[in-house]
Amino acid sequence: MFLNILAVAFAVACLAFACFAKLRPDTPVLLRWVSLAMRLALIVCAVLMILIVITGTAQGQPPDDSQKYHLITVTADEPSPAGRALLDSIRTTPRLSQIEARCKRFRWTPTDDAYLLRYAAQLPPNRLPVIALARSDGGVIFKASGTSIPLGDRLADVLVARVHGDRQSNPTANPSVSPRGDVAGSALLPWRDPDRPRILDQVIPDSVVTVEAPAGFSDVFAKSVGLPLLIAAGAFVLFVLKD
Repeated sequence: MFLNILAVAFAVACLAFACFAKLRPDTPVLLRWVSLAMRLALIVCAVLMILIVITGTAQGQPPDDSQKYHLITVTADEPSPAGRALLDSIRTTPRLSQIEARCKRFRWTPTDDAYLLRYAAQLPPNRLPVIALARSDGGVIFKASGTSIPLGDRLADVLVARVHGDRQSNPTANPSVSPRGDVAGSALLPWRDPDRPRILDQVIPDSVVTVEAPAGFSDVFAKSVGLPLLIAAGAFVLFVLKD
């Protein structure tokens, strides 16, 4: 995000320089034409960079205001036996079905754009299948993958326990939680926590509660245009200021 802001500021500065920089009165006509071409190229690069950054921001996933937990599964395009067992367990286990109904449900493959944008860095696809439970702000409170995924009621117990732990560490959470956890969905009601710390940009190990940072949009576009723009700006500055 910071790089994108810096890129826009740099692009605006380049635009101003290209529009208002003056040549010496005795500059030859040919060099004036070269200067004009360089100004136009600099303006085009700067405008392109601003548009790309704005587009990347607009395409970033907006915050989820439903305040529901997100139940996420990542399986191969053609699920492996373990992947099919996980999906079947969620579908056929009553308690897991209750949890699924009270969450926002996301079933992704490693090639889905939403997965690549938001969770690929934290939930890498190198040990499919993957299941995760995340808060609406993107904070992952449970993740398991490969052969470490529990199934059936064991998975339901783990999910409910993680939600109870998340609620206990969050005093602003909705307190209407079943003390025994006997109704799986009772611990998955909407809640609101405006002061929750954001997540870290790192791979999340299995079954470890961590705090995650929302993946909005990537700085890759700003970087790819920023280098040519920097080169063009430097060349133009040298051209204008040379003796």
